[in-house]
Amino acid sequence: PLIIMPLAMVGGLFANTERLDPYWVWLNYISFPRYTFMALIVNQFRSVDTLCPQDPVNGTGCVYRTGEEYIRILGFQDWEWWYSVFGLVGLILIFLFLAALGLTILGLGRRGALNFDFESVVEGQSVDEGDVGGTAVPKESTEEANEEMAAKEE
Repeated sequence: PLIIMPLAMVGGLFANTERLDPYWVWLNYISFPRYTFMALIVNQFRSVDTLCPQDPVNGTGCVYRTGEEYIRILGFQDWEWWYSVFGLVGLILIFLFLAALGLTILGLGRRGALNFDFESVVEGQSVDEGDVGGTAVPKESTEEANEEMAAKEE
């Protein structure tokens, strides 16, 4: 909620985003609800000529008579639906890059502790439950490695 609510508030669904305070404008560029809402509105209303007819007797009718008028009121008049597609794909790529970067940074200190011996596991040998670093190492390999280390220390 802490991240989604500000992004939804600048999405254009609740208020016209042209009336935002200047310090909120940067959220427009990272708001995936905004890109989605803009694509839907432009796609649905760009080709609508008449939303509702004007009443010939009273001269009244809808507030928005055409789809273009509704798009203009929302502030999306210079937008095409495919801009939103590129914006959403760009956001996905940026977030994937940030996730990969974060996982890489977290894994830098742990890389040396990873030791997977899949051949022994596949052959059905027993696996040591108390292995170091959360890896599956067969008991035989662990015992052999301990003996080798003890021999090296002597």
